[in-house]
Amino acid sequence: MECTGEQFCSIIMDNLVEECVMVSIQEPMGVVTKKVKGTFEQIGSPQQYSLCDHHQKSLVYCHRTMELKAVTIQGGNNRRARFNLSRYSNASTTTTNQALPVVLGIDQWNLSCSKQTDSATPVLQLERCKDQLTTIGAQEKTVRFLFCKNTTGFSLTTFESAMYPGWFISTSLEPSQPIQMCQKQDARKLINFMVKH
Repeated sequence: MECTGEQFCSIIMDNLVEECVMVSIQEPMGVVTKKVKGTFEQIGSPQQYSLCDHHQKSLVYCHRTMELKAVTIQGGNNRRARFNLSRYSNASTTTTNQALPVVLGIDQWNLSCSKQTDSATPVLQLERCKDQLTTIGAQEKTVRFLFCKNTTGFSLTTFESAMYPGWFISTSLEPSQPIQMCQKQDARKLINFMVKH
């Protein structure tokens, strides 16, 4: 028995069990896919580092204004802010690949990321925390101090807010501007840092 092309196509479609279309989507390495979950426990003691963006601007702490600014430093590095970087672990992590939960502090101040009630944009600020931050719960207010540190290649590191996924610590293309939070696609900001001992 011979079939026409239309009948043959109909026979195939009748016997097709399930049609499935798959689209490959690859997240950048270390990107937080959703808000963090669970409890984060501090690992070891904080270690000191300085940070500079990939345009070689160093982060400097301005005591008078309580701001961190990205400044091009000529000569020595004694003006660079020394960050206490505390590492954390979480059994139910929601990050991919190499993202490491961290808290960044300067002296008795910690960087935090939070939103003002009248703003849609998270704000980066220095904040004194009464808690020791040895344990941070994802549903607690202290999660604003937690950032996901991701290093790509040999030395480019990003710091993404654990409280507001998709928002990164950034510097301006212009020198001597305060560091802020931005979304990854903001071409006016630099989100990659070099972490130095």
